[in-house]
Amino acid sequence: MKSLLLAFSLFVSTFVFAVPVPQSGSMAKHTCIVETGALLCWGLNDEGQLGTGSTLSEKVPVLVIEKGVLKVSLGEKHTCATLTGGMLKCWGKNDDGQLGDNSTTSQLLPKTIVAAGVTDISAGATHSCAVFAKGEVKCWGNNDDGQLGNSSTVDSLIPVRAFVAGGTQVSAGGNHTCAVILKKLRCWGNNDEGQFGNSTTNSSTSPVLVNVLDQPVQKVTAGRTHTCVIAGDLLENQRWLHCAGKNNKGQIGFGDPSDTPNVLNFEAVLYFDIFDVVIGEEHTCALFNNSMKCWGSNQYGKFGNGTTVDILAPTTVTQRGVSGISSGAEHVCFTRFGLMSCAGLGTDGQLGDSTESSSDVFVSPILQ
Repeated sequence: MKSLLLAFSLFVSTFVFAVPVPQSGSMAKHTCIVETGALLCWGLNDEGQLGTGSTLSEKVPVLVIEKGVLKVSLGEKHTCATLTGGMLKCWGKNDDGQLGDNSTTSQLLPKTIVAAGVTDISAGATHSCAVFAKGEVKCWGNNDDGQLGNSSTVDSLIPVRAFVAGGTQVSAGGNHTCAVILKKLRCWGNNDEGQFGNSTTNSSTSPVLVNVLDQPVQKVTAGRTHTCVIAGDLLENQRWLHCAGKNNKGQIGFGDPSDTPNVLNFEAVLYFDIFDVVIGEEHTCALFNNSMKCWGSNQYGKFGNGTTVDILAPTTVTQRGVSGISSGAEHVCFTRFGLMSCAGLGTDGQLGDSTESSSDVFVSPILQ
């Protein structure tokens, strides 16, 4: 690509100029970027999750879709993207019907699932969810724990309704799903680790209303076993970051894991200038006041601080100038002053630096 100017975020709002937007997923070992509507991906490709037409992993970005891409969401072994007009395409592993094409046949190339009307998409471990016109939330794929939200535990090969209207954003996690419905949080599926944040570990096959300290919810990010939300009044610059769920590595950012292995209520972690939050397997990172803070498991050195020591509370790992962040299962990336850097697990080429090596310091992907 012509430029190394990047803005990196799972959910992107408005930019003053067109720049590449790398995106990853909380359980993914591959990475994708959107550059002026073009989609490029790299990393693990054992199930065709890169969408290149093969199952060969890639150590540098390769072109997947030439134009029209708005947002990409990476599941554990599958990928989905929205395009102009609300078209939805998915590809990769499909054993549980997570592509939504009424089959269990994996796809090595992007396949159109919905022709128009999709406003948000999220790929989870083995299921996917989307927000449709008028805020209808639908999910498909694996439903062992009720993560589709349709009051059953039967898998679905096509989108089924979880909520009728009012949805603005959805996030598919491991075996649970959460959505922002009329500025309120609703979650469903597996809650064994308290990832709903509703003071219980009771799972649910239908959406459960979760009170986030009576604050309007702006965004939710669901990981495999923990969840984080940004809540508060955006106009008043009062944004709180709350997290709940499994805390075995300190990924909630609240309390010693030896004393609080699970946090059942949403706990306030950061306040004020919070613009984004991303989740990995056992870690969390937030875009805070133009810097990146991370906490939880630092296995493979994903925080880029030259160590593999876990961090139990939000700690700045990059200084000012950060414009976007993202996370894979065991790697973290950010953009600072227009330059993208990644650290952590790289054995499948997910760092994009032409190697298959992990790094405990940040390295730059090679864009051609």
